[in-house]
Amino acid sequence: QAISAQATWVKPISSSHQPQPRRSERARLGIVDLARRAGRSAMISTNGYGFLQMTFQMTGSVLPHSMCVAIPICIFTAVLRHCINERLIPELRSHDSILHDSQAWSGFSFLVGFMIVFRTSQAYSRFWDGCTSLHTMRAEWCDACSALIAFCQYSKAPADVVNNFKEILVR
Repeated sequence: QAISAQATWVKPISSSHQPQPRRSERARLGIVDLARRAGRSAMISTNGYGFLQMTFQMTGSVLPHSMCVAIPICIFTAVLRHCINERLIPELRSHDSILHDSQAWSGFSFLVGFMIVFRTSQAYSRFWDGCTSLHTMRAEWCDACSALIAFCQYSKAPADVVNNFKEILVR
């Protein structure tokens, strides 16, 4: 009885009022539109915005905040380069300047590349550790639910109370 009651809780995707989209249409629509057509709320709501509108929106995007840092540095670099080209800063124009020594730049770029690879590797490792922990937790909850369902078999409570408990537990 618990299984038949469970079947009434879950509304399968195929029972939506609209016909299911074809494979080419599914590829074009995207997950959010498919969720809306099936009558479900999407996990990530785009509110009908396109990619560029979502990228340059002021709320929820990292781009405006990063531009606040990047634009002043870009302007400073352009002014500095102009001053070097116009010989306003002769110390940076000489042949023994750090700008002409390639060993300093290669060492710096090696260090930055190593740091980026290391940080990316650490982030990837932490992501998969989190996924593993999540699946372990899910398995433990499933085991606990299965044990409680099995214990209900030997309960002395009335059958309707036991079935109600099972239905609440599975939800």
